[in-house]
Amino acid sequence: MTSGEGRFAQMRRELRWLAMTVGVLVWVVTIFVPYYVVHKPISVPLGAVWNINRGLFQSGWALGGILDSMANLSAGVLVAAVSIGLGWELLRLWPDRLAGQARDPRYSPLLTRLCFSAGLGLGVLGLAVFVLAASGQLYWWSIDLLLGGAAAWCLSGLRRGWPAFPDGRQILGPGRLTGFEWTLILGVGVALALSLVSALVPPTAWDSLVYHLTAPQLLLEEHRFVGGVDVAHFYFPELMEMLFVVALSIRGPIAAQLIQVAFLALMLLAIFAFAQMHFNRRVGLLACAIYVSAQSVLILASQAYVDVALSFFLFLAFWTLYDAAGNASESGGRGQPSARSLLLLSAVFAGFGMSVKYTSAPFVAALAILVAWAALRSEEGPWMHRLRGAVWPAAVWCGVAAIVASPWYLKNLGLTGNPVYPFVFGGWAWDDWRAAWFLRAGSGLWNDPLRLVLAPWEMTVLGVEGREGYQATIGPLFLLALPLVLLVRRHRSVRWALFVCGVVYGIWLAGVAESRFLQQTRLLLPIFGLLALVGARALEELRIWDRPFFRLQTVVSGVLIMALGLSLVSQAVSVGAVAPWAYALGAEDRDSFLVRQLGENYQVTRSLDQKLPPGAKVWFLWEPRSYYTSQSVQPDVLLDNWVRALYMRGSAKGVRDYLVGRGYSHVLIYRWGLEFSLNPPNREVTDGDLEELRSFESSYLKRVWGDPLGAIGPGVDPETIGTRYAIYELR
Repeated sequence: MTSGEGRFAQMRRELRWLAMTVGVLVWVVTIFVPYYVVHKPISVPLGAVWNINRGLFQSGWALGGILDSMANLSAGVLVAAVSIGLGWELLRLWPDRLAGQARDPRYSPLLTRLCFSAGLGLGVLGLAVFVLAASGQLYWWSIDLLLGGAAAWCLSGLRRGWPAFPDGRQILGPGRLTGFEWTLILGVGVALALSLVSALVPPTAWDSLVYHLTAPQLLLEEHRFVGGVDVAHFYFPELMEMLFVVALSIRGPIAAQLIQVAFLALMLLAIFAFAQMHFNRRVGLLACAIYVSAQSVLILASQAYVDVALSFFLFLAFWTLYDAAGNASESGGRGQPSARSLLLLSAVFAGFGMSVKYTSAPFVAALAILVAWAALRSEEGPWMHRLRGAVWPAAVWCGVAAIVASPWYLKNLGLTGNPVYPFVFGGWAWDDWRAAWFLRAGSGLWNDPLRLVLAPWEMTVLGVEGREGYQATIGPLFLLALPLVLLVRRHRSVRWALFVCGVVYGIWLAGVAESRFLQQTRLLLPIFGLLALVGARALEELRIWDRPFFRLQTVVSGVLIMALGLSLVSQAVSVGAVAPWAYALGAEDRDSFLVRQLGENYQVTRSLDQKLPPGAKVWFLWEPRSYYTSQSVQPDVLLDNWVRALYMRGSAKGVRDYLVGRGYSHVLIYRWGLEFSLNPPNREVTDGDLEELRSFESSYLKRVWGDPLGAIGPGVDPETIGTRYAIYELR
């Protein structure tokens, strides 16, 4: 090469570096500026937050409240500790050692063993509670015996030998922590603390009050699974609800929320341990920071929801599958015992994921494809021989996962006639009309292809927790870091993670194209852990583009710290507006807190117990939440009670006769919910439906409490319609 050619090649490299650097910086600005235009870091006036907290603490704190919070914490810790111990002992019985060999001195097998033990123990405990419910023996004493027996077995195992607990330096790896790493640890710790304190209050989250807590409460009342309950969500897989049953039995709903906080801690531990094993400590801390920068993750982890638990089980399934493939390739074949054990454990974790939520299916399908692919690559010989060799391990893996998940699907088959009720095959109280109402086929973005292409940008920049359109606040870091993968070397684990994320995202996007009801970022939460790892790895590798005069990795790392800090400030202000510490320290009682958070909803559901006679049966309209009433009620979970009844019975009189025949004595109307359903984009109630409802009110209802329907109609401001609820006696 001549000197001229060398200078030209050098110029091309420098121009490439300049273009890449400018592109990254432009991308950062493109994400950050619009994101923080929409998401103000301080969305609640600080003066209002201060006044709320000052007013609550004027009466001081109460020892009883502090002791109650300590009891709730103890119950959550007990369930988590017994589950981890149970899993630890079960791993002693596993065919082979699962932790694998330390790849380098930076790796601590204890973290791996702890994550695997927690996942296995929590899943098995949930299955044990299922057995109690299926056999009609779900009582407080049987749950106590279950926990006591599991604890005794764990203690007997400890007598045989305590595990060798390494010190902090061994867990975090050699070398001093840098200032950047300490900053990441501090940020992750603050995020975890915010979720913890947010969980120390009575539940107020929507789905918790609709089914995540009402289903376990019904199980404890009936001591068994019961059919004939017209709440479709009660027939979803309920592995996590079984753990909520344990929490409700030994303490109450706050303990159930604390179980979710434990799952967040375990998820962060798993992300860090995987990254430490396959990358390094810095990547693990970066990935954890990216993960907790999503405010919706912290919110979901403080509520009696199931999404973080689902993410944890599926992340473990990915981890163990990836290590199984690595062990098999290192040994030169798929028959290596440790690889088989890891493959079996991966299938078990996938089965636990399928036992938590139907939406685990795309993730599990992607893992099944990877099982076949890994087996195919490990085989030698003719193509057909290799293909047959790939099908068998994939079939076995899928079979084990299906067996682990089968209790919930067999339960549904027995109660409804459909193992995946209410989907695909219909079943009890489910017909074509209701299936169409539930799915809203054709209401998605299929006719707006540009929005489908821009969905990642929209869900990041425009998505806000609790609001229409994606319904989640995920922060800018996931979208910012993901394209950086194109600029660096891609580790095999990164390629695997991208494949799983691509399959899950593609199926989710198809659902968004079909129905606006599937336009929920929360359905993608299981891949957030993998995306955090991919982004962290890309950011770590970005150092290959550094120059002495400009360090791109340092600039992007600074942006990450700023985004994490702003996210934590925003979350802290939001938590401050709720002031959970007031309840946790006894400065506010339960009723006052729930009235402050739920308002008229809590007042009216408590009024059902106070104003209605014992034995009353209440039909809810446009109100799906029923956790805080002890009356017999039919909640309007799908917001279709009136429209469906009118469709089935033909008139207001027909609806009245149907209700009387079913033993209903009262009707509750959520007037704000009705107004919501009368206006776009949620127009579900037609003018004819509203007129029949008015006829029903005037002819067959006697108002007990609240305002009549008079002011309600399309285009009416909900603030002007009077009380949010009305209670009627059925005549």
